[in-house]
Amino acid sequence: WRGLVRALIFGLASNFGGGVSAGELWVVDPHGLSVPELALLASLQGNANRTDAALWVRGGGSNAWVLEELREEGWSLKTNVDLWAAVEKFRPQVRGYLVCDVAEASLNVATSLAGPRRAVIADVSLRHRLSALGWPELLDLRGMNESVAWNSFRKEFVRGMAIHQPVAKPLHLRDFAVARDAFTFFEVPAADRTRWIRELGSAVEVFGWGVAEDRFVHEVSLGGGMVIPSDWALNLSALQHLKTTIPARPRRSEPKPPLPGERFVTFVITDGDNLQWLLNGFVESKGFWASAERGRFPVSWELAPALARLAPRVLNRIYRTATTNDDFIAGPSGAGYYFPSDAPDAAGLAEAGERAMSGSQLEIS
Repeated sequence: WRGLVRALIFGLASNFGGGVSAGELWVVDPHGLSVPELALLASLQGNANRTDAALWVRGGGSNAWVLEELREEGWSLKTNVDLWAAVEKFRPQVRGYLVCDVAEASLNVATSLAGPRRAVIADVSLRHRLSALGWPELLDLRGMNESVAWNSFRKEFVRGMAIHQPVAKPLHLRDFAVARDAFTFFEVPAADRTRWIRELGSAVEVFGWGVAEDRFVHEVSLGGGMVIPSDWALNLSALQHLKTTIPARPRRSEPKPPLPGERFVTFVITDGDNLQWLLNGFVESKGFWASAERGRFPVSWELAPALARLAPRVLNRIYRTATTNDDFIAGPSGAGYYFPSDAPDAAGLAEAGERAMSGSQLEIS
């Protein structure tokens, strides 16, 4: 009977917050960790989550949402895990460490290689501790910048995506870069940024953000890529594996034709192409999705189509908690943020947008 009840509970959960079998998730709280330890944690998480969700970083917004839903579904959550306990736990998934200086470009080089080399990032201050634990040193990358890394190791990086992240952010988004074997860079000449994106393939997804919006998006667009703002994203390496059925979004009835002289006013909450905003402030802010006034009048919300693929449980909950007064549209560029006038293959980017929008029920029809 217990087994039957448990199966029924998980069956119901798959229609709401769940969709995958309950498992074990180790949860590390990043507060109080040093910058070198944050970089180590990100790279360890990326390697641990290459094929499944196993290691989680505690955070707010949707990170808290998803963690609570997993607990309700019966997942075994090892909470408040010490970083070094996690290092020992996930040692079998890692071959060794890469030495870098987390205050310099070599952090991005180490991030780029941590996935392909199945390694963790070790600031020079952590070198001796990891060595004492029996970890082998694979490479010393200090003094190497992203240009040297691209010229030396480009064949090791996955095609179709890149990570654009400053070294001032040692934790956020880097787990995703490691899990996907993605080239990571930031402060480089504009011509290199455009060329590298072009050489990574067509409709390249560039995760992260830049310094100046117009110039950054322009340079990515010239390379045939699109930006997916995500520089403050946590746990994407785990969220992508937590599959679930996306429920049907509420649909409003067609409005009556306007009378002569009548005008319609539409309220649209923008910035929905910003993936990290949707994962963080958007879902918990009383001025946005968490507002007590939501549902009392019609509003259109912009959403990133990438949610369906990268954080399906978040999209599940948004649609599941939506009212008939909540309508949804994609950001103005579709799958990502780019300038069609700059793109060498705007039609190809539009097709990518159509596929992404259809998968997230944001189709234009």
